[in-house]
Amino acid sequence: MTARLLTEGTFLHPAAGVTFYIRSIEPDGTLTDVFLSDRRNPDAPQTFTAARAYLVADQDGGEGTAKLVMVDGLAQTLRSDNQRLFTTHFQDFTYDIERLFGAQTAPYVHVRYLSTWRLFAQEEEVMALTGASRGDLVVERHERFEQPLMCLAAALIGFAALLTGGFSRFGVWRQIVLAVVLLLVVKGIEGAAFDPVRRDPSLWPLVYAAPLAGLAIGTLMLWLSGRPRRPRRAPAEEVAA
Repeated sequence: MTARLLTEGTFLHPAAGVTFYIRSIEPDGTLTDVFLSDRRNPDAPQTFTAARAYLVADQDGGEGTAKLVMVDGLAQTLRSDNQRLFTTHFQDFTYDIERLFGAQTAPYVHVRYLSTWRLFAQEEEVMALTGASRGDLVVERHERFEQPLMCLAAALIGFAALLTGGFSRFGVWRQIVLAVVLLLVVKGIEGAAFDPVRRDPSLWPLVYAAPLAGLAIGTLMLWLSGRPRRPRRAPAEEVAA
């Protein structure tokens, strides 16, 4: 969230009704000439200005949270009922950064960092903890089995491609190009299969379409390379001679 605020000389709008401005950022991280306008409450819009400000970690609020500490500034609150302006000069004032982005916060844990057993056994708890949809959850847990199969398919295609060609003074660049093209086809199948699963988790077998296709291609190439090759028929002139 704080990365969205660290822009010099630009009026930013991190949320509806909020305007934030920094004139410059010093090498030591000091924010100079800070302007913050919070108009989300139409009955009492607030404006904060400060000569300097700092972004500091909140040790008590948990990891990943931050506070905006403004120094030598002015806070202004306008009451809409009587149109009276209340001003407060302060030496330092702390503002919660999360207030700039509304009540929603980022998921505490990403689904990628949970155990496979938990993804299968505790679907509802995982979705509540991470904010992931059921489709994302299904793709993540089956992808952990699909990726090792993809490694096996890639190795099989590369090995089989080297066996398909005969001896050539120009090397094996044709076989390498063939293997790369086939791997791109397999990866294309993988990318096309994930989106339908995210939309409809019942289609989870599609996750394994790419490695199965890669294994089938590699097996077919091995079979073709193992077939006995007939010697090239000599021209009729040589036979007659």
